[in-house]
Amino acid sequence: MSMSVSRSRLAPTAASLLLGCASLNPDYDGGAETGESDAAEIGDADEGTGSTGGSGTAGTTDSTDSTTADTSETDTGGAGICRGSERFCDEVGAYCDEQGDLVRCEFLEVSGCIGHTITDCETQLGPGAICQVEGEGAACAQPGTSFSLTELCASGLELFGDAGCYYAGQAPIGVTVTQPLEDTRGGVFYPAPMPLAKFSTSFSFELRDVGGGTDANGISGADGLSLIIHGDPGYTTGFLGYTMLDSYVAVEFDTWKNNNDDSSNHVGVMLNGSSHGPSQPEVAIPGSFEDGSVWYAWVDYDGAALRVYVSSGPDKPGAPVHSQAVDLSAHLGASSGRFGFGGSTGSGWESSIVRSWTYVGQDAP
Repeated sequence: MSMSVSRSRLAPTAASLLLGCASLNPDYDGGAETGESDAAEIGDADEGTGSTGGSGTAGTTDSTDSTTADTSETDTGGAGICRGSERFCDEVGAYCDEQGDLVRCEFLEVSGCIGHTITDCETQLGPGAICQVEGEGAACAQPGTSFSLTELCASGLELFGDAGCYYAGQAPIGVTVTQPLEDTRGGVFYPAPMPLAKFSTSFSFELRDVGGGTDANGISGADGLSLIIHGDPGYTTGFLGYTMLDSYVAVEFDTWKNNNDDSSNHVGVMLNGSSHGPSQPEVAIPGSFEDGSVWYAWVDYDGAALRVYVSSGPDKPGAPVHSQAVDLSAHLGASSGRFGFGGSTGSGWESSIVRSWTYVGQDAP
């Protein structure tokens, strides 16, 4: 299946992972892997070592033409598997495809905002302008007070670190914050500030490719993902780590039991680096986020407290699993904030995939 894509030139650096859900760069000659960042981790990562293969990763764009092409073949000695080759394919601008006894890197065309940088849109329309998907194409626009994203790879989100599109076969099903490798870190952020006074945001997520070391409960895989809200209006590029921000709020959906955790499957709220929010500790969630199914989360804010809901089905529960009193505007020092997701892996790993995402602010219809 081939779809159109709009692209513009981006420098092959970590900061240029913006909007690069699919690598489409036949002339790129390599470069540092996106995981080579000295920034602090996003979330509570476990410690340890290990290795495995990766899934689809973010990359850079370097062309103004839509291209479909094969690049290189690697003899795998009859293994016929892509695991371990994805990052090479990403560097040359492609995804890895198994073809008999060969591993082939192929290009995939993706529609939407890929290649439209924030600078492009702000140059056209002024500060705050973002890229929005319009059918098979994309256009720059001033943001409103709500959004609803179901095709996240083509939605103009900012991708940092090891974040990138996640493919089921050749079809993107969402954006993954982490890769199924040891010590990966990533962030996925909406490209414009949104109101903090009152809002409701919801998302669906799936944890795949679980493996590696085990925690104190003998559970493999790590570390889940966090919904992050911060108020730094100038922080729009580069890799985002918690300690790089003066203030933030993070709602964690954690799958690793650290020494201070009661469960391998829990929800918590962190304020500026505290283990958990002062008004309530983490809450254990029955079941497992790593059970191979899609989970659903809702975070509501009424101006005085965050309320977190989570379910293994699409219907919102009647009662929250967690509530945290906080004045977001005062805490973040802003009337609007940047919303996104962060995650990391350690000795255990998984692909932390966000499949859909909505936000409705108080001024939205």
